[in-house]
Amino acid sequence: MTTTQTTTVTAPAPATPATRGSLLPPHIARATATAGGALTVVSAFLAWTWTSAFPGDLTVYGYPGGLQWLVLVSGALLTLFGLSSYGIKGLNWLTPQGADPAIRLAAYAAFATAWFTIGAISTKLGGAVNLEPGAYVALAATLIGWLGARSLPYERPETSPADPDDSAFDQFKHNLSNRWSVYKGTLATTPAPPAKTLPSYIEILIVAVVLALGLAVFTYGITTEYDQLFIGFLITAGFGFAAIQKAGLIQRVSTLTARHRNVTLVGAFVAAAAFPFTQSDDQYATIGVNILIFATVALGLNIVVGLAGLLDLGYVAFLGVGAYAAALVSGSPTSPLGIQLPFWQAILVGATASMVFGVLIGAPPCDCAATTSPS
Repeated sequence: MTTTQTTTVTAPAPATPATRGSLLPPHIARATATAGGALTVVSAFLAWTWTSAFPGDLTVYGYPGGLQWLVLVSGALLTLFGLSSYGIKGLNWLTPQGADPAIRLAAYAAFATAWFTIGAISTKLGGAVNLEPGAYVALAATLIGWLGARSLPYERPETSPADPDDSAFDQFKHNLSNRWSVYKGTLATTPAPPAKTLPSYIEILIVAVVLALGLAVFTYGITTEYDQLFIGFLITAGFGFAAIQKAGLIQRVSTLTARHRNVTLVGAFVAAAAFPFTQSDDQYATIGVNILIFATVALGLNIVVGLAGLLDLGYVAFLGVGAYAAALVSGSPTSPLGIQLPFWQAILVGATASMVFGVLIGAPPCDCAATTSPS
C-alpha cells in the first residue's frame, strides 16, 4: 500500500512596510517632542542677546521680540499637536488626520527658525559670545523637540535597490528617489473621520476667525521691517502651514467654507477691504491692490485656457487698455485730458473701454457676401 503525501505550498504573504522610528521608543519620543515644544515656548520669554544692536530687541526677559515671536508660535504648535496625540479631551479636534506628521513639521519649524535666529545673531554681532542663556535654551529645546519628532514611528515604504549596472548618476537619482519616498512616508496621514456637524452660527464664526487670522498673518508677513524677520517668517509660515495641513485642519476649514460659500465670499471681500486700514501708509496697500489685480488676470487666464481650452494670451492686452483708460481720467499729471474723475467712475471708464475693445477685436467677422442673395 502506497501512501501519497501532499505538500501544500503556502504563498508568502506580501511584505508589509515596517513600522520604524529611530533613537527613542515611541512613547518617549512623543513625550520628548511635546516637552521640547513647551520648553521652546519658555525660551521665547528669555533674553537671547545682551545688546539691542540686533533688530527686534531680543534682550528683554518676560516679553518676546522680533524673531522670538515666530519661535514662540512654532513651539506652541508643537506643544498643542503633541498634547493632542495623547487624546486629551478638548484637543482631539486639532489633529483629525493624525498627530505625528503635524508634530514632525512643527518641530522642523521651531528648529529651523530658532537655529536661523541664533545664527543670524552670531553673524551680525560677531560671534556666539554675544548670546545670552535664553538663546542656548532655545537651541537645546528645539533640538530636543526635533529629536523626539524624528524618533516617532512611521510606516516605512518599500524601496528597491539601485541597479549596479547603472551609471553613478542614475544610481544617485534612484537612491535620492528612495530617500524621498521614505521622507514622504514619515508625513503620511490617515483619513480624517467625518466632522461633527456644528450649529450654523458656530461654523460661520469659525470661518470669520480663520479669515481674520489669514489677514493678520498676511499683514504681518508683508510688513516685516528687516531681512532676518522676513526669512524667519517664511520658514515658520512654510513649515507651520504644512503642519496644519497634515493635521487635517485645512480640510476641515475647506469643508466649512464650501458649506457657507456666500458667507466666505462676503468675509473675503470684507477682509480685503479692511486690509488698507491695517497699514500706516500706502506702500503695502498698493502691493495688495497689485496682487488682487494680477489675481483677477489669473482668473481670466483660467477661464480662457483652463475651462475653454484656448491657448490665447492676447486678452491681457484688454487689461492694459482698461488700465490706460482709467489712468487718463484719474487726474494723472501725464494725462493729456486733464480730467480727474472719482475712483469708482474711473473704474467704470476702464471697464467700459476694455469691453468695447474686446467686442471690436474679438467679435467674429461677418461674412456679408454669403448672406447677400445673388441678383
